[in-house]
Amino acid sequence: MKHIREQKGYSIRAVARVAGYSPGHLCLIEQGKRLPNRFSLTCLLKALAATDQAPHLGALLIEEQMERLC
Repeated sequence: MKHIREQKGYSIRAVARVAGYSPGHLCLIEQGKRLPNRFSLTCLLKALAATDQAPHLGALLIEEQMERLC
């Protein structure tokens, strides 16, 4: 998610504001410390205008979270 945000040139604050989340919450998601649910992921991808990447990004976030837990 961070890669998409940075590629588009969006700040973490701007994306968080549009998605309706705090920058801190988005930061935790980007760091893999918090896994977003489907609703949160949809809101964040809409804020990034990247809804076409939802299946790939959701799987990637879950994979990263699993690696951190093991």
